[in-house]
Amino acid sequence: MKTRTLAKILAEESAGANGAVDPNRVAAVCDYVEKNVPPLRKIPTLKAYMRILKPILKKEEALVEVSGEISEKAFDDIKKFVAEKTGRSDLRFKKIENAEILGGVRITCADTIWETSALSSLEDLLPGQNNKF
Repeated sequence: MKTRTLAKILAEESAGANGAVDPNRVAAVCDYVEKNVPPLRKIPTLKAYMRILKPILKKEEALVEVSGEISEKAFDDIKKFVAEKTGRSDLRFKKIENAEILGGVRITCADTIWETSALSSLEDLLPGQNNKF
């Protein structure tokens, strides 16, 4: 079996009952590769597997960029907002600080971006301008 074909099968086997990538299944796939794939094909198989999983995992993630520290309640409110807007409660959330946000929050979920910040408000005041403040 070709490496790419095996990687596709392994990626399909990584999905849990809800269709999302299941960490326990990923661990089982890695164990399978370790025990059953010939030594010279292990790394290429795992690299192909990773290339297939990366875009899938990206769709299951919501990136929350904030200008500074936020409370757990505020973060929970953001999670509720995203669940309401996407209809998905199974997303993984990643929070990072980004000083460029200027007093607000930017949420990226797959191809959708929600942003509320002083910077986005200032940019809205200058239509047609691509200024970076």
